[in-house]
Amino acid sequence: MPARSFRRGAAVNGYATPSNVPLYVDSDDNILKFIPAGSGTTEVQVVDASATQTLTNKTLTAPTITAPVISGATTIATGAILTNPSIAGITPVAYTSGTSLSLTQVLHANRVVYVTDVASAYVLPAATGTGDKYTIILGATITGAATIKVASAADTFVGTAVLFADSGDTVVAFAAAATDDTVDLLGTSNSTGGMIGAVYEFWDAATAKWAVRIVSDAGGTEATPFSATV
Repeated sequence: MPARSFRRGAAVNGYATPSNVPLYVDSDDNILKFIPAGSGTTEVQVVDASATQTLTNKTLTAPTITAPVISGATTIATGAILTNPSIAGITPVAYTSGTSLSLTQVLHANRVVYVTDVASAYVLPAATGTGDKYTIILGATITGAATIKVASAADTFVGTAVLFADSGDTVVAFAAAATDDTVDLLGTSNSTGGMIGAVYEFWDAATAKWAVRIVSDAGGTEATPFSATV
């Protein structure tokens, strides 16, 4: 005869055997628990709709998760939809200062990398066609050697740079050549851009291909920020 109710208590009553599965409602947290193994005392919780619970080794197929907090090394199931995710310990602005940085999909994709360091190198991840966007905004004018490069010579840029000329209220535009894979943030007297407020946007458009758009003030004699150095 099927059970119509379960015992409530502070601990399991009885023990597990090959033919017996102790099942009860924990009176401390009102969660249904049982011992699934044929022996021992290790309990597991039955997932309910409201209690705070930890799931281990669970595969979620195409879930819709609202306002998750992601902490530690986490693999998100293919097809998962994360609404307003928050990664524990990381603010919406991914990076604010420091030394050279290799960007990663987990920490920097589709977020703002706000740079106040004035002489650093930044490396994009490999382009694989994810559609992810990486945005670097300068909070200070670059004064030393600084670049944004692809991860390997297999990747190249397609796109343009628009630089504001330092006189005449005009702009100068440059297009990336077929083999270009590096953006120079400094140039001579910031001729290639790299001035405070500059915006560098990179889209993982296809395998081995980064789409790029640059808008920056410039100094000196304006010059292309693109080159092939990787």
